[in-house]
Amino acid sequence: DGPAIIRYYNNGCIRYESYYINGKLNREDGPAQIRYNEDGSIQKEKYYFNGKLHKEDSPAIIYYNKTGSIGSELYYINGELQNSF
Repeated sequence: DGPAIIRYYNNGCIRYESYYINGKLNREDGPAQIRYNEDGSIQKEKYYFNGKLHKEDSPAIIYYNKTGSIGSELYYINGELQNSF
């Protein structure tokens, strides 16, 4: 359903949230970890399946610039970094 862990900045905005199933980072309908900037914009998204970085059709880690555009992407399958070229 919702995140298992939510941490906040002092200003009340969410700092990060994490989703778990059976004690392992996991989320099928979105990133299992999301880190936010203090202004509420997304800083980083990480996709996990059964505790391992994993996403078959797109990057498993996405870093965003302050403008909200994608800064870099990393591709993982079953916890192993893939050649993203």
